[in-house]
This record gives sequence, structure tokens and C-alpha cells, in this order.
Amino acid sequence: MSKQGLAVTASVFLVVAGIGFVFGYLAGRPKQAQKTSKEFVASDPIKAVRSVPKKRIKIDVADIEILDKEEVEKRMPQPPEIRDDPNKQIAATSEVSPDEELGNVQAEAILDSRRGDIRIYMRQVEKPFIGLETQGAFGVGAGWSLKHGQIVKIDGRVSLIRIDRWHIGIEGEVNSEPDARGFIKIERRFH
Repeated sequence: MSKQGLAVTASVFLVVAGIGFVFGYLAGRPKQAQKTSKEFVASDPIKAVRSVPKKRIKIDVADIEILDKEEVEKRMPQPPEIRDDPNKQIAATSEVSPDEELGNVQAEAILDSRRGDIRIYMRQVEKPFIGLETQGAFGVGAGWSLKHGQIVKIDGRVSLIRIDRWHIGIEGEVNSEPDARGFIKIERRFH
């Protein structure tokens, strides 16, 4: 491949990957605090029940079981709006490990009004069979080639479509051989 062909291939790849990255960045990004956070943050309600009206009920017990807020604070620091407000109590906790391949985890806190305790129930929500994706990655690497010795590369990939657990996207690299490669890629992810 000529240097001009290499430059055109690299330019096309970088433009397509850049557009994919911008689309992925802007389209439906989860809140940063939901990805990772040192403090607890209020979560959004499940979409299917956001419009369900709330109502007040009387419960059969005079008191409700809660966790000792000071003991919880020693093990898991709470944000000031919980820690400093005596009206906000920690009734139940849960640890959720979502599976990117399967979909989101939905959780709901359930109050047993007869016993006065609260438990969290969770379920895995499967993704639709076919979906658009907005995931991508860029990287820089150094390695060894049998043909050219030491090489350096810039690479990137963008997933565009998911069918069940199969992901279809584009991938490419520009390296110091000098060479450029572009691929349409189908992959099955696992962990």
C-alpha cells in the first residue's frame, strides 16, 4: 500500500471512529455517579413505574427496623444529606453487580408493614434481542513484529450493533511498520 493509500485509510478510520465515539458519548450516557462513586447517590426509579402514583399507608407496627446509621457510617461513608439528616434512616442495603451482556439490574425496597422490616429485591432485566450500541475504545500500544521488529500502533474500535450476545462493529489501527488495517468485526464477549 502506498503512503497516500495508508494516509487515506487512516483518515477514514479515524473519522468513522471519532463519529462513533461522539455518538456514543452523547447518546444515552448513564450518570457518572451511577458508574462509579465514592459516595452513595440517589438512583433513578425504574422507567416502567415512574408514573405510578404514590400513596400513604398505615402500618401495623409502631416501629420499623433500621440499620444503626453511626455503625453504617463507620463502614460505608454516607453523603451529608443522609448522614446529617435525622429524618433519613438506612432501612436496607444491597450490592448489585450488573452484567453488561445481560442488561440492567432493577431493585426495589419492600416494606413488610406487619413486621416492620424492609428488604431489597432485585432482578436481572434482559436486553432486547437486537440493539444499537455506543461503546468504543482508543489505545496506543508497543510490541514486536516478526517482519519489522519493534512497532508502535494507535488503534480503536466502535461497537455499532448487538444481536443477542454478538457485537458487530468496526476496528482499525495505524502502526509504524508503516501499515494501516481496518476491520468489520463480529465478536462474542464473555467474562
